[in-house]
Amino acid sequence: MRLRAGALAEEQPDLTRVARAQERPLVLMLGLLFHDLGKGLGPDHSKRGAELVRAYADRTGLDPADAADIQWLVLAHLKMSHISQRRDLEDARLIEDFAREVESVERLEMLYLLTYADMASVSAENWTTWKANLLRTLYERTHAQLLAEGLPAHAHSVEARRERLAERIAPLAGEHAGLARDFSNAVPERYLAIARPEPAVRHLALWAQARKSGFASELHLSRSGEAALTLVARDRPGLLALFTAALAANGIDILGAEVNSLEGGIALDTFVVREAGGGAPSETRWEAARVDLLKLLAGSEDPHRLVQKRLRRASWATSAEPEVETRIRVDDVSSEEMTILDVRAQDRPGLLHTIADALHRAGVSIEVARIATEGNRATDAFYLRDLSSARSPGRLAKITDPARLDAVVAAVQAAIASLAGRG
Repeated sequence: MRLRAGALAEEQPDLTRVARAQERPLVLMLGLLFHDLGKGLGPDHSKRGAELVRAYADRTGLDPADAADIQWLVLAHLKMSHISQRRDLEDARLIEDFAREVESVERLEMLYLLTYADMASVSAENWTTWKANLLRTLYERTHAQLLAEGLPAHAHSVEARRERLAERIAPLAGEHAGLARDFSNAVPERYLAIARPEPAVRHLALWAQARKSGFASELHLSRSGEAALTLVARDRPGLLALFTAALAANGIDILGAEVNSLEGGIALDTFVVREAGGGAPSETRWEAARVDLLKLLAGSEDPHRLVQKRLRRASWATSAEPEVETRIRVDDVSSEEMTILDVRAQDRPGLLHTIADALHRAGVSIEVARIATEGNRATDAFYLRDLSSARSPGRLAKITDPARLDAVVAAVQAAIASLAGRG
């Protein structure tokens, strides 16, 4: 394995360190060998793969403990990518439950390495800095939970983590150094979980600008070639729908998104973006989108007109990839405070705007959004609270009424079907 040999030490130092520390490399190698062998053998290829492991272990006399761990790796090989990309990593109960399922640091390390190999082998575009940061955050938080021996994953208080963020970004913040502590106190806990100094410094500057003018933006091209777009504005219901309308209308596709609501009524949303044909958006394209977005925020432009303009001129190339069936699933268990809506659908221009707008029109607030796109498949997760059932002003609740929940799901389903029909 290239990681274990040190061939990727400069590119992936953390993963290399973990790979070199493995004391049972055969277990990991067999997990890698078997993890996708169940494909084509019926539904649930993970379960089919585990059955193949069992047969192999019986035939070769494999050590029972090794066989059990290989089976577990095959059964769980999609778990870390799913959680990291589609769940709120600041949810302490989520981390505790995952750590309980993993059981040991050794299993966690092997699953971390297998997940990286599985994701990076799909295509050069599939393993992004965005996904790497999310996966590393899940690994680090679960690792800390396992070592804490039952203590909460927040072994360090939120206040201490805010202090650490301020201390890390202040020396890099230049003229905004004096605002580092205010910024770290304003961001939500989930931001602290994935914050890295370099982007946090840029976010601090944008936050300072938006507090004065109401809006700030930046299109940043990282050393890895990934284009990160940050939009900061005064928060309002339906803001994500406005952001995504401006991007869709100007041919900017969204590959990933992180939505944050800060103290003081400021929203800080970050997106991984590309042009429809691939590559980072040009300055000209982004400037056109920024102009449209300012019009939308001012109320002088209609978001639906903008999106329709994009859809009319979009070039729909015939794809060899199979059509992706739309699936919407409600998760009312993973979060105690919010209802999670998992949406899998064929990626199309304007898809995220269509979903966000449908949720806004259905009267729910998007508190957290995790957006991921692989090839022609979008797998998005939305953490929702119900605007119509708030017990008191400013206190939004989970969607508990089954009829209400059915109506929200139906609204999203209909919106996606309408978008597909226009394609």
